[in-house]
Amino acid sequence: MIKLNLRWLVQALALLLSIAGFTKIFNASKNLITDFSADRLTAFLLWIFIFLFSFFLLLFTSYLKQRGNFTLRRRLAWFEKLLRILRLENYQERAGVSDARQRKQAQRQAP
Repeated sequence: MIKLNLRWLVQALALLLSIAGFTKIFNASKNLITDFSADRLTAFLLWIFIFLFSFFLLLFTSYLKQRGNFTLRRRLAWFEKLLRILRLENYQERAGVSDARQRKQAQRQAP
């Protein structure tokens, strides 16, 4: 059984949004070259912002996962500040089902 959490949902939505944003940016850039207008430029810049925001969300949630699993090699001051603002400095990942099974097996095998 897979245990879903909010971080996974945010990552999935950010990934979908970044793929859609990149596709729109690519198509909008072709349209800007062939038919330039202020409206098209505004839409192009908006899609760039959406893509960058969704990519940032992917980076942040990955950082949060590594920090929650204690596998983070180097802390980044900017993300740490954001974690304090969001009050997530004590965030920890829930143990997965396979982790719990491995712990149970180790306890059974221990004398």
